[in-house]
Amino acid sequence: MRLNAFIANGQGPQLVKKCFGGADVAGDLAIFVINLDRSADRRRMMQARLATAGLVAQFFPAVDGRVLRRDSMDDLEKASGLSDGEVGCYLSHLSVWRAISESRVARALVLEDDVRLDPALNAILADLASPPCNEIDLIRLSCSQKAVGKTLMKLSSHRSLLLPTKNPSSAMAYVVTMRGAKRLLNALSRPFIPIDTAIDRCWQQGIRSALVAPPVVCHDDDFQSIITPTGRSNVSSSRRLPTRLARSLKKHATLASDFAALTGAGWLSYWLTETVSVPSRSGF
Repeated sequence: MRLNAFIANGQGPQLVKKCFGGADVAGDLAIFVINLDRSADRRRMMQARLATAGLVAQFFPAVDGRVLRRDSMDDLEKASGLSDGEVGCYLSHLSVWRAISESRVARALVLEDDVRLDPALNAILADLASPPCNEIDLIRLSCSQKAVGKTLMKLSSHRSLLLPTKNPSSAMAYVVTMRGAKRLLNALSRPFIPIDTAIDRCWQQGIRSALVAPPVVCHDDDFQSIITPTGRSNVSSSRRLPTRLARSLKKHATLASDFAALTGAGWLSYWLTETVSVPSRSGF
């Protein structure tokens, strides 16, 4: 079976329902929680947390990597170093991107099902509905590493929107536009590294991403991850120093262009703006 056919099978726009937050809070924002059918406990937990936050979500069926017949699927030749859980996670995000791209949803909040929500989430979602956020393809609300980057704008609840200069490495929670979902689907259509690492590299495809810091979503340590990260050992680069330097210069040139476009400042402003560092969790 071709990978695109697998992703589209049963995961099309018929699953996309506009789900609104509280009045005048989240606005025209669809909310999806990626959840395995067999993980009823996580589903109940997320339903309760979303209800507390005044949000309504569509639970999106995740791909179960444990039962996936990888040997019968084309386009997975580069995924041999990934665990079944990592492949399933990657395909789950591809599936929700396809559903968003085939819908009329302007923006969507995508959550994994083992996260905690900060009380400031609603205020941040309202902030992200204003310019220049509509020009950003994907905005992460969580990070596994320390958040490091340039400040694009100040947000509510003592948060900032950063243009990350260091990989935040998380796919737990993000806001994505329909345009961004289409771009991600085209650029990252075949699993080859863990999904969060693939998103880290989306700048190479001209996809704009940003990060809320401190985060408003974090992993719930009471739930053990169902992803065995065997593939991460294959992610580190063995390129020689000149190649790494050239790649770093290209990345910062791309980020400088994005910074200028999003802030209205000149290209030089990226290099003159202070780089800030924020812990990966905000203590909620």
